[in-house]
Amino acid sequence: MFIFRPKNYQIMLSLLLFIASPAMADKKDYRILLTNDDGIHAAGLTALVNALSQDYKVIVSAPAKKWGGKSHATLLWEKPITVEEITLSNKAKGYSVHALPADAARFGIIHQRELNQPVDLLISGVNHGENLGTLSHLSGTVGAAMEGTYYGIPAIAVSIEKRAATENDFAATTEAIKILIEKIRENGLPVGTILNVNVPENAKGMRIAPMDGVNVSVDRFIKTNNDYKPVFSYPKAQMGYSDMTVYSKGYIAVTPIKIDWTDHQSLQKMHAWDLN
Repeated sequence: MFIFRPKNYQIMLSLLLFIASPAMADKKDYRILLTNDDGIHAAGLTALVNALSQDYKVIVSAPAKKWGGKSHATLLWEKPITVEEITLSNKAKGYSVHALPADAARFGIIHQRELNQPVDLLISGVNHGENLGTLSHLSGTVGAAMEGTYYGIPAIAVSIEKRAATENDFAATTEAIKILIEKIRENGLPVGTILNVNVPENAKGMRIAPMDGVNVSVDRFIKTNNDYKPVFSYPKAQMGYSDMTVYSKGYIAVTPIKIDWTDHQSLQKMHAWDLN
């Protein structure tokens, strides 16, 4: 059963979302662009369409096929992008983009702007499989959400435990996303920041937590002829309190992450290198 702890998580969310509250449009006028890296017909994306189109204006721009692990990669310099317009469940307008996840998100943002119907929020997911710790850097789900930062659009990347996805158990995820949408509508998000949300099976609440370290490692390759098969290991959490630890305890992990990768502490120290 999915149980929220209102006093705890609402206070924590209020501390996180500290930018002055923007003017709130009516729910039906609030435009949400949905994308993913599992493909436009993925069950997780369909679950978001069905859950959110009841209250918000939903537009979908997603890859035509699954592109997992593509991070923020793009085909911008490869060739023109083919896009097919389709109608999804609940009559939501969809654009099937024959390119990578970030390309699909970018197309949706720009195309809606050109139609004078700019989107207010970008949501990438629901990804079938969690994106915790530094695995987030490889995630096409996170990469697509990061496109929002280029255009000043708040964004959420959301992923769910694989077994729950296989069983089409997205109810806890969509309810959590609805809460986060309203918090973002009320408070905004810091510029250049997105929320990375990971939902365990049988989630019992939400916790804001920092990103942990490596949670999936390639330790070696097994060679067969000219083929090399990776051998994975799954390190435990390196921090006492992190996205990995709260997730392991059955809580939805909400992690604010930034497009700016600058290590500002090292930046200050490196001034002493005198590289002139």
